[in-house]
Amino acid sequence: MTAVLDLVRERIDAQLDEAHRSITLAHLGLWIGVFDEATTWVPPSGLRQYGGVADAAIVFAATGDGGARQYFTDGLEWLRRRRFFVPGQPKSLEADPVACLALAAGIESLGDTVAGQWLVDIAGKALGEENCEHRIELFKLTRAVAAGDALWAETAPLMRVACARRLRTEPTADDHRLALKSVLATVSVAPEMAIFHQAALTSIFALEASVKPTIGQVAQLLRGISPALKRWPWEDKAKTQHKDVTAQRWDIQHEYHVQSLAWAVLRPVFPGLEDEENLPSLGHKHPRADLLVPSLRLVIEVKYVREATQSARARVIEEIAADTAIYRTKDSGYDTIIAFIWDATGSTHHHAEIEAGIRKLDGIADVVIVSRPGEWQ
Repeated sequence: MTAVLDLVRERIDAQLDEAHRSITLAHLGLWIGVFDEATTWVPPSGLRQYGGVADAAIVFAATGDGGARQYFTDGLEWLRRRRFFVPGQPKSLEADPVACLALAAGIESLGDTVAGQWLVDIAGKALGEENCEHRIELFKLTRAVAAGDALWAETAPLMRVACARRLRTEPTADDHRLALKSVLATVSVAPEMAIFHQAALTSIFALEASVKPTIGQVAQLLRGISPALKRWPWEDKAKTQHKDVTAQRWDIQHEYHVQSLAWAVLRPVFPGLEDEENLPSLGHKHPRADLLVPSLRLVIEVKYVREATQSARARVIEEIAADTAIYRTKDSGYDTIIAFIWDATGSTHHHAEIEAGIRKLDGIADVVIVSRPGEWQ
């Protein structure tokens, strides 16, 4: 089994390299969680084409880029005015399942149900004219992403498992078994399908390796950061005499550093951990959560306190109150929050006040406050 998996992974990896060279596929891989970063997107110049609109759609869905969102929404209106499946007219979007899926991801991020139904209809008609298996699966996935839960049953187990984390679906044990069987049985894989094969394998093995986490375990690990900082590098002089070694002070200067610290602690224990994820839009707001544990429907909201003032303490409570309102919507997939706060002032005598204020908010499971060590001067 191990030898077979090694061959499968080699085959997938070769195609992933190819996928990363394409704007659309690179961002599709980023959207689904296979790639950590994608190529730079530049707004197209010249005549508008469906491919450029699709690129902007998946860039927006994967990164939340405002420029891509504007280009996509303008282009979507243009696309919806066009006619497709016209006899004698060369096919464009209706024959491009990858572009259709990119549009579906963008429409899902917008929450535009009317545009979603328009795309469902196009992909449905395309299915009737398609005989390539993997293109059929991409069109089916397009319909499911654009329409929501209603059409997931028509997608293959491989696609349901591959998209489970991104779209917060719940694949069954049979889905996982059949998805693995499909991956192992595939002799050759196109670059666009390699993305889904890789995502499915990651999901399957993350499930097997998981420790069935609880919210209490997450909070316990975050609380353990404070005593663990005893061995954190904060040196007046280098610890060894090697010529390339210098004294290190790994300062934590802002919220992103705190997120990285929490990620390093939690990710080995919780394979499903996600970071900087876009949640469903709420009007003109596009929530982006710090850290997420999808299996627990849990958001870990990170804050950094710079000032030992009453206004600073009030502000952090107000910010978390605002966050709870936009994260815990009916379609977000999340209903519980742990507030993780780094106190750069070391004002431990105020922690009880901050914690008490935050615990009054709906949806707060726990509050963890870690002080900057006193010797970090």
